[in-house]
Parts: sequence; C-alpha cells; structure tokens
Amino acid sequence: ITTVKKATSKVPGVTKLATGRFFDSLANIISNNTASDNAVKLEISGNDIKIKLKVYIAYGQNIQETALKIQNTVADEVNLITGMSVISVDVEIQEVESTCVSEH
Repeated sequence: ITTVKKATSKVPGVTKLATGRFFDSLANIISNNTASDNAVKLEISGNDIKIKLKVYIAYGQNIQETALKIQNTVADEVNLITGMSVISVDVEIQEVESTCVSEH
C-alpha cells in the first residue's frame, strides 16, 4: 500500500488520497490475499496484482489525463519495486479540490 501511495503522490495534480482507517489486519491480508485502507485496495493472486485507489485532484487538471498518469505511474512503480505483474489500476476521483484565495 505504501508503494502505491508514494507513486500516486508523484503525479502532478494529485492533492491527496482518500482518508480513513489505516489498513486491514495482517490476518485478513494473508487469508484473503487483499489489503486495503480507505484510499487503496490491493487484490493479489500469485504474482498478479489489481489495484484500486481513490484520490483528490486539483481544480484545473484534466481528469482523464491525470487518471491515466496515475495508472501508468503506479503500475510502473509497483512492477519495479515488487516484480509483480500489475493487471489493473482503477482510479476513482473522489473530489476536485479548488484552491480558493479570498479577495480583500
């Protein structure tokens, strides 16, 4: 999960990942071959991995291009670090965040 989060944060326009509970118990990861928190869910089968993640992006970013950059960056990083075959990276844009500056 940490590798996925770090790779996602490298993508320009990503402001943060969804927040929530930290992550599933080790017993759940071992017995179900899944790991997740509110931002990232991993499904592992042998040497294959499916990744689902929820992110916030900055206002003004092209959503489709940003999601594609996230998919490519995460897949490349996970494959490089773990050697696992990334089957899919599903990106859910939770919110587009604006950076409002109040005028005086």
